[in-house]
Amino acid sequence: RRRCAAGAVTRDQSLPWSASLPDLKERPQVFARPLKAKDRFIVVASDGVWQVLSNDEVAACVGQAGGDPAAACDIIYDSAAKRWAGKEDAPYRDDITSLVLLLQ
Repeated sequence: RRRCAAGAVTRDQSLPWSASLPDLKERPQVFARPLKAKDRFIVVASDGVWQVLSNDEVAACVGQAGGDPAAACDIIYDSAAKRWAGKEDAPYRDDITSLVLLLQ
């Protein structure tokens, strides 16, 4: 398991490095557009986030972090993990990985 901790990436030391990386089974979605003055942040996240949280919910997580990208990653992680725990097929959950870039 990897998790943002004050900007650092950590992992479960009991797993080999290759087992701690997310599986890439599909081609990533790639979008390009010019940045606008109103853009405040960019979130890059794994499908384990987007399968259970909407764009608006992820944006709210970033807003709750008060300008701290590491805190935003933690809030996104906690929110997604909680949502996965409430799913019918719990305890299964997909990987939860996020990167938050503040633009302003």
